[in-house]
Amino acid sequence: MKNIKKILAVLSAAVMLFSFAACGGNDSNTTTAAETTAAVTELEETTAAETTAEETEAEETSAEEASEEETEAEETAADETTAEAAETTKAAEEPETAAETTTEEEKVTAPSSKADIVKVFNDASAKVASDKPGFSKKTVTTVPNLEMGALAKIKIVRTTVADFLGEGTSNVDVAKGKSNSAQYVKSALSAADVTNATATLSPDGKTYDITLTVKNETNPIKGKSALGRFTNDYKDANEIKKGLDEAGVKLSSLTMKSNSAVIKAQIDAATGQFKSLNYKVEQSAEMTDVQYTVAKVAKATGKVINDVTFSNFKY
Repeated sequence: MKNIKKILAVLSAAVMLFSFAACGGNDSNTTTAAETTAAVTELEETTAAETTAEETEAEETSAEEASEEETEAEETAADETTAEAAETTKAAEEPETAAETTTEEEKVTAPSSKADIVKVFNDASAKVASDKPGFSKKTVTTVPNLEMGALAKIKIVRTTVADFLGEGTSNVDVAKGKSNSAQYVKSALSAADVTNATATLSPDGKTYDITLTVKNETNPIKGKSALGRFTNDYKDANEIKKGLDEAGVKLSSLTMKSNSAVIKAQIDAATGQFKSLNYKVEQSAEMTDVQYTVAKVAKATGKVINDVTFSNFKY
């Protein structure tokens, strides 16, 4: 391109030279000058065309380069968008994983230690006292044996003992919202009061099945013994002694023993409320120098079993 411009400059100078010469020369010079001018004009037109072509080509090249740069930019932007989308998806998935882990951690399990099992039972018992649900209570009292020697032959003695111990079956319904203290005692058991405790979760994960075996005691006093810390559905030694005194029976000693007291409860795992409750208490009694009117025996023994069931809880 630079060479062409130099050639044009030389030819232009030549034209000018011939033009000056033509002013004082002949027709031959005029012709030469004209030809020269035509050649310069042709060369200029060719040069302009080539220049235009080069510029067009340059513009096309620039357009192509710009297009390529734009395409690259778009591809880069697309890659960045894809990367951001991937990160967003990953971030969205991570909380789900965390949620799944949390759900697993919060999965319901049955209490395992004796202390924990007793606590779950006590908490459910406390809800009966505080929430005052309605419930049905069935008490079955049996006296499987009563060894009183000559006294046993006296019918009134046997009848009095049976009535006093409450032999037979009784049913009571307590309405929701009504005081239930006469029919129910809030448990205050401790782990030390229990010799064995088990808890299992139902297959559907909704209910705890709890079994507590209460330790055996001699002369268990209501409210002051393991037996008395969860029920008043039995006669303690003081009550029996008082009853015998009122019946005109004299004796030298009276010993009561709780031989077996087992509690079974179904507790709602979500609410901690009783669904059902049963306890079976077996006691034995031994009396010495027992006398009633003219009959007297050196030793009398007996056994009484109280089987109590609470059902139809309505909170």
